[in-house]
Formats: sequence, C-alpha cells, structure tokens
Amino acid sequence: MRYGSRGKRLYALAALALIIPFALFRLSGTPGRAREPDQLAPVAHFTATEAVRHFGTYAVVTGIVAEVHEGADTRATANDPTFLDFGSPYPAQSLTAVVFSRDRSRFPNLASLVGRTVQVTGRIERYKGRAEIILSSPGQLRIVN
Repeated sequence: MRYGSRGKRLYALAALALIIPFALFRLSGTPGRAREPDQLAPVAHFTATEAVRHFGTYAVVTGIVAEVHEGADTRATANDPTFLDFGSPYPAQSLTAVVFSRDRSRFPNLASLVGRTVQVTGRIERYKGRAEIILSSPGQLRIVN
C-alpha cells in the first residue's frame, strides 16, 4: 500500500502525538511536577528531634537554638564554619545547622539566635551519625519567635 505525502505527514504527526507526552513524563518523573524536589516548596515539616529519622529528606525543621559556635572545619570545602546546635549544646544536639565561612556574611547576628525558636529549610543530611542542614541562603533560616 502506498502513502501519499499527505498520508506520511499524518502518520508522522500521529507518532509525535504519542511520543511527546511519554518523553515529557520521563523527563519530569510525573506530569506537572519538577524533576528535583529542591525546586518545589518542601512539604515535610519536622521538629529538630525528629530530623534524625529523616536523612535525605528536603524539609522545614523547627527547634530552639541551644548554642551557636564556630569550629574548625573537618571537610575540605570551607574553613571555620558556624554551627547552630538545636535542642542541646554540642555534643548532645539533636540537629546542627551549618553555615560555612563563604556564606557567613549572608547571616548576620547568628549569635542572637540562642534561645530562640527558628526554622531551617534544606536537605537533612547525616554527618557523623547526627542530623545536619547546610545553610547557604538567608531564605533557609526563619525566626519563629
């Protein structure tokens, strides 16, 4: 059976109509959703003590800052990070928010957060068995009271 040029064009359009939605679905994971969860508003909310059970989750974590201190960096990425320990002072903290020196100028007056309830937003990571969130943008830190 021979197809004319019009038939070939219709056949090609029909094939594209089937392929394009599939390709978009594969790129995004699900229809209408962004590929990376970091691009979405976080949906998970935890207390600082709950964070240790949710490594790898992008979330908002709420807690009371018990201590703010600077320490020697054990990683090769930055020097003299500032640590915000939640719940209890180091080494008994339930969560640590870390601000590396390269980002420190974006977070003025961190020491004034001691005793205040704050929310930090980011991916909960495991560091030496403890929960931590790395802060690189002021939008990741919000004072609740």
